[in-house]
Formats: sequence, structure tokens, C-alpha cells
Amino acid sequence: MAQTQMKCWADGTGPRRKPAIAGVRNSGVFLLMSLGLAMSALAQEGSATQAGNFVMGIDQKIGRADVAAAHRQAALAIAAKIQAVMMSDSAIAHPVGYSVRLHRAYGRRTDWADYDSGLPYYAGVVGTFFEPQMKPSPTHFGNPEFGIYANTVLQCPLQEFSPPVAGGTPWKLGDLPVLQGGRRTGEIHGYPVYDGQCIVVSRIKEPAFRALTREEFLRLEMANLQAKLAKVHQQLAEPSLDASMREAIASVEKPLQEVVSQHQQEIASMDSETRRSPVAVRLGYEQADLVSPETEGAVPLSVPNPALWDRSLPANQIQVVSLFLPFAQSGDRAAGLPAGLGADRRPAMQRIRDGLDWNALGALVR
Repeated sequence: MAQTQMKCWADGTGPRRKPAIAGVRNSGVFLLMSLGLAMSALAQEGSATQAGNFVMGIDQKIGRADVAAAHRQAALAIAAKIQAVMMSDSAIAHPVGYSVRLHRAYGRRTDWADYDSGLPYYAGVVGTFFEPQMKPSPTHFGNPEFGIYANTVLQCPLQEFSPPVAGGTPWKLGDLPVLQGGRRTGEIHGYPVYDGQCIVVSRIKEPAFRALTREEFLRLEMANLQAKLAKVHQQLAEPSLDASMREAIASVEKPLQEVVSQHQQEIASMDSETRRSPVAVRLGYEQADLVSPETEGAVPLSVPNPALWDRSLPANQIQVVSLFLPFAQSGDRAAGLPAGLGADRRPAMQRIRDGLDWNALGALVR
């Protein structure tokens, strides 16, 4: 009987409850939903206006490279100057709608892609956001979500370019790391902005990054292909190879040689303007296709500009101040950059940007 009764309920043939009065049940649901939405909106509004907390965290070393004690103290002295500028920004010192933790930070010059700017160390102050009701621990340290640095431009952050042809190995142009990004996207207070989030204040009026040229791209790609060819030749010279393996390896040799030859011909046929033209790539699964920099979604390639630095100056002289401020400019995040701060923090970042003393930042390099 129980099974039959269940079946009757399921197919609609069994006894039914008296229908609810039309509209009453649905009205109740809509009322609850409306109340829920209203309460959520009020909570968000309250959170946006809730006074947050500011915490100064412990000093932090960036990167794995060791920093000599004397260099660490000199770097932290520079960081203290940056900290003073940041603390004059009420959006940092007296946050509303969020909490903020800052850390003075320091690092060794070669801890990012082994790039040597000629300066033995760099310094900065990095920040992390929290919900307004939280009081962050000063002894913890997470990934920086914004920051201001002295004597480095490589903490904005950027990403090394590792094309599939290189087997995942980052490209280098001599001792310069090839970077995804580094495109100038405008100015703020007369200072250049790169990728919409990196503002560079410098003593020397040189660009922080130089675009990788088409000729450089082709030569780097050709060098990787030639390295693969050398491995193929080495394998073919192995006397213990059986016929099937030799044939399989040899089948790779011809396509590689053809691509190398095509690159050589293209370079030889290019005029000087084409050789110097900036390049960009469209990134995909195991591919990085060369495209026009104006192509939608194109990722520009660049290298740090050594001309930005004066190696004759003492190490404790601030030559460059770089500000990593996500959403410093309007619009979407630039393509090819590491995922970073969520868009919900855009208003906070813009308040920080607008509250900074840009004259004081400029004075740091003068």
C-alpha cells in the first residue's frame, strides 16, 4: 500500500492538499527574497562605510637571495622614506571600507630573473587588503597587492616570457629577461604608466622598459630552434640507435631546419623599420603566435631598459620609484599579466592613488 500511495502522489492521481490561496505563497517567497536582497545591500553599504584598521607589519625580505646586513639596513632606511609618504595618504593610514597592512621590504638586485641593474639592493613598502572588521596580524605576510618600491621596476609585477619553442625556459636577450607587458599606457601626474598599473618616477628620463623588436624575437626563436637541432644531431650520432628510432628522430630534423631557414630569409629581407618594430604575441595552449601589437588580446614583449640606471651613483641613492597600483587607470587589466587584485578593490586603489603626495614621491629621486 505504501508503494502504491507513493506512486499515486508521484503521478498526480492520489489525494491532494487543498491549494493555497492564489498568490499568497509566492508573495511570501518574493517578500523573503526582497528582504534578503535589501539586507545584503545594507550590509554592503555598511561595510563600505565601516572604519577599517591599519597595521604596520614586520619587515620582510623579498626573494630567496640573501641580503648583506649592511645592505639590509640601508634598504630599510630607504623604505622608511617611502613609508612616510604612504602614511600621509589617509586612504592608507585611516582606511574606510577595508583594512590595510603594510610591510617595509627589501631584496637583492638579482633575485628577479637574475637581472642585474647594477644596484646591490632595492627597497619598498608593500600592502595587503582585508575586510574592514579585521585587524591583520603584523607578523604574517601574504602576497603584496600593491606597493611602492625604490630602485627596481620588476616588482609591478611582470611575467617572464616562456614560449613553447623554448621548452618552458624563459627567454633572455643577453642578460635582460624578456617580459610579458611593459607597454606604456599613459601618464599620471606627468609620470609614465605601464600596463595600466605601474607608475615609474625616475631621475633619468628614460623609459623603464624597451619593446622587444621583431628582429630580436626572430633571432631568439631561431636560437631555440638551432639548440633543438643540435640535440637532434647529437641523438642521431648515437651508434646504439636502432633503425626505427633513427628514422623517428630524423623526421624532426627537416621541419626544424626549414623553420630556421625561413627565419634567416625573413631577417635578411626586412628593412630597418621592420627590424625595429615592436612585437606582441597571442598566447594559447602551447603556442605564442607573433601578432601585431594592435591585435585584440595581444601581449606586448619587452625588456628592462638598462639606460634607466646610473651605476656611478651610490647604492643608497634613490634613482627610481615604481608604484604598483592595480587599477591606477580605468579599463580592463592588461593581457598577459599575472592574476592579481580583484576588481572589487578598484575603488580602494583609486582612493589610495588620489591620496598620495605625488610631489613628495618626485622629491625622493631628486
